[in-house]
Amino acid sequence: MKKLNIIFSLIIIILTIFTACFLYDFYQKDIYYPYYGKKNIQLLNIPSDSNISSEDFISVMDRASNNSVILEKTTTDSEGSILIHYVSLEKLNLLKYILKTRDYSRSEKCVSTIQKSIDDQNCILISDFLNNDKHTYMLMNDYIITGNSLSGQYNAYYDNQDDLNDFYNSVSEILDIDVTTNTNNTFSTSENSTEFIILCYIIIVGILLMMLLFFNIFGVYKDSRIIGIYKLNGFSDFRVFRKMVKKYFLLLIGLSLISFIISLLIIKNIDIFFIIILFVALAFISILQILIYYLSVFIISRKIKLFDLIKNVSLTETIIKANMLFKTIALGIIIIGVLLSLIQFNNYNQRKKILSDFNDYANYAVFGEFYMAGDSESFLGNSDEMDEAELQLYQFLNNYDIIYADFRAYKTMTEKEVFAFSQPTQNGNKRYKYAKVDYNYVNKIGIKDNVTHQNITLDKDMGYTLILIPEKYEAELENIKLYYYEYHEKKDTDQFIIYENDKMPTLNPNVVENSEYKIDCPIMKVISPNNVSLRLISVFGSGYETPLKINLENYEDENTFYNEIAFKLVELKLDDNLKADVFYTIGEIFNVELLKLSQQIIGITILIVMFLILYLNIIFQNVMLFFQSQFKKIAVYKLHGYSDYKILKSTVNMNLIFDSLVLLAIFIAFYKYFTILTFVFIYITVCSFDYILYNIIIKYKLKNFVSNAIKGGEL
Repeated sequence: MKKLNIIFSLIIIILTIFTACFLYDFYQKDIYYPYYGKKNIQLLNIPSDSNISSEDFISVMDRASNNSVILEKTTTDSEGSILIHYVSLEKLNLLKYILKTRDYSRSEKCVSTIQKSIDDQNCILISDFLNNDKHTYMLMNDYIITGNSLSGQYNAYYDNQDDLNDFYNSVSEILDIDVTTNTNNTFSTSENSTEFIILCYIIIVGILLMMLLFFNIFGVYKDSRIIGIYKLNGFSDFRVFRKMVKKYFLLLIGLSLISFIISLLIIKNIDIFFIIILFVALAFISILQILIYYLSVFIISRKIKLFDLIKNVSLTETIIKANMLFKTIALGIIIIGVLLSLIQFNNYNQRKKILSDFNDYANYAVFGEFYMAGDSESFLGNSDEMDEAELQLYQFLNNYDIIYADFRAYKTMTEKEVFAFSQPTQNGNKRYKYAKVDYNYVNKIGIKDNVTHQNITLDKDMGYTLILIPEKYEAELENIKLYYYEYHEKKDTDQFIIYENDKMPTLNPNVVENSEYKIDCPIMKVISPNNVSLRLISVFGSGYETPLKINLENYEDENTFYNEIAFKLVELKLDDNLKADVFYTIGEIFNVELLKLSQQIIGITILIVMFLILYLNIIFQNVMLFFQSQFKKIAVYKLHGYSDYKILKSTVNMNLIFDSLVLLAIFIAFYKYFTILTFVFIYITVCSFDYILYNIIIKYKLKNFVSNAIKGGEL
């Protein structure tokens, strides 16, 4: 047991060092995005057709300096491994001050985290923790000299909004263009990754500390007679603890110090702050382990009477009962964890398959959120104004490659909704669901007319109402018309076309569960810029549930397209409500979702493995405790030729009965997540595993048991 204590303690120390390195490196990355002493940031886009010259750009830099604005252009080196920041500062000394470097021994051409020459000029070196962040900072004049394109995206750092507005007006005058801006795209999962690492560390270390508690209680119990002698001699609990823990304490401190020193020698570019953080972390985790050992001694010394400690009265039954309680908890967590991991793994595979099926739409982007801006109270309070802005934006976006598919009417309904939908309308008509799609959707999906058996093709300028009805509802055509015209004005130009039965892709993974994004034979109303009216369409939404999706295949990224339509957003007063930081593609949403699912699977798997180790150790302890309490009786049986199974069958059978009761209780508590077949499979697996494990431990530990017992020894 002492060897296992050392192993687990060493694992905890190593995990603590790795976690401290990861977190410190993550938070150190902020140093390389310093805002250059300013409070705010905006993105400035200079279009490629502006034909900006170096003289014009120098004028732009002068105006930026006059308005207390700092421009930054970021590029990468030829290998794409180093991020180069060109900053519109007059002297490099300002950069050295901002980046907190005091190295003046090298050329003042640039400041860098890597010792690499750029244009044959050495850089002032920043000591980067772990030496894994590659950044180089140069003056903007050096970028002009490179001859690279001066158009593209720049970061504009500023303190005062009026100064920024004056600067943008100046840029518009110099370049004779409309300057467009937007906030930086913040669609990221780095924070979630950090939280995931912290959570994994807490779970793993927590379980390891729990295991140490089990081992220490078992170890102290074996030395309970020593505790009795100490107490008989008048030792206080603290002094008993000090005597018992002295060797373990020295060993733990030694391991921590050696690990600390090795870390200081191996980890690159550590600073005094990390040294303090690592020292405190290791000291804290060491104190926790010492407290756990103290708790073990306290439990044994306080729960067992002095007479019993001296006589070494067996408390096997009491400890086994406590172990069985923890075994129940561990077994329950393992089973629930396995079920959760299987569910998440199935979800991961389904999402991955759907992403591959949806590859044609991966570049389609959506507005993922509607911001509550300064004018929201008046803007949203006026429903007509809001609806008009949304309508005009949809009509404008039809100049681009878009697709509109709103199948939210087909979402899975609650029992109350199902009942309400089954009731006839006020005029006694039967209710029907129908989706809203645009002419682009019909043309791209390929919907066949059941008369001509050819794909239905629609024109952008269609101004009539069109309802597409699947063949299976052909007999109910008149009922569908009655229902539709109960709520809409009837026109002579209205058309109802029957299409061949087929499943229609919804472009929305959250419409119907397990539908693979497809609705079987939906009724669809087709819209276009000419027949759409107020409150008929929805441009805004939540992620890929947004009906309107815009193809960005021909654009460099979302920001490029956002900047192209920014003038229209300004015109419609939506520029502060729709921002680029929530304008992202379906592919990005899927990838983030897959990343989160994979993190959850990894986390649950780690939890299962750790509790499985705990479960194995509890079984091992129970067998050892049984041997220790019954070693003479077992030796006599063994000498008389009894088989291992005959000697210990009552113990094994009792554990199997206990497992059965625990599994039954878990099944009753979580019956919604089990099928009978699943329960039977889990029951057979757990009982077989326990039976095999008990027999392996028994055979292994009984090899030299008889001779040791005869000599008066214990296991």
